[in-house]
Amino acid sequence: MPRVADWLDGVLRDLRSRIAAPSGTTDPRFSPHLVAGFSTPEFVGPDARRDGQIRYVGPSNVDRPAGSDFPWDWLDDSRSRVLVTLVAADTDVGARFLAGAWPPCANGTTGCRR
Repeated sequence: MPRVADWLDGVLRDLRSRIAAPSGTTDPRFSPHLVAGFSTPEFVGPDARRDGQIRYVGPSNVDRPAGSDFPWDWLDDSRSRVLVTLVAADTDVGARFLAGAWPPCANGTTGCRR
């Protein structure tokens, strides 16, 4: 995705020019000292790294609603789960992405639900 890479390079150049040496090449997303994970160990799962380099800071969004009508009974506690979602809504690309993510589960043998 060259356009996304170019955009991200520009964002990182701008950030470096404001907080460090503009000619630097360090990518602040991948610090050798600390990584802020916008998740929780419980969501990442039992194999989540819990070493000192990663700090799970929870999701980067507003407070969650009090309740949900999610059909939790669909989930099989003996199986792993994968959440497929979009962070930003892009109706053209998003529809294609979600349609492409569904077929691997569609054969019914993996326990996926739509």
